[in-house]
Amino acid sequence: MSLYTSLISSLVFPLHERIKNHSSVAVRKEMELSQWWDTRRLEAFQFAKLQRLLTHVEAHVPYYRNLFTSIGFKASHVRSLADLARLPLLDKPKIRANTEALKSANGRDLARELRRIKCNRKVF
Repeated sequence: MSLYTSLISSLVFPLHERIKNHSSVAVRKEMELSQWWDTRRLEAFQFAKLQRLLTHVEAHVPYYRNLFTSIGFKASHVRSLADLARLPLLDKPKIRANTEALKSANGRDLARELRRIKCNRKVF
């Protein structure tokens, strides 16, 4: 590896990602470590991430909050993948009918920020 490549990959890119509040460097490191895990550890890791996702959508996505309430589903009570069988599949008609409700409440600021950036971008 050249000095330039080493400098970019080990210093400049991680610094850039940190400034932009991106997690790609941490995700890459996590993936490099997890590729050597045994099946049990990898499944436990995946299940923990799934539980965090379910907890997030229950708290921040109106569609899933309402769905979970209506069927008595609690993200904190999920103990196995079999528990997910209670959740109905999300299809295109449901997505079209619930576009706004499927957006995370804490993601709305991001959409506003992206619009602001696009509006301020200069075209040369």
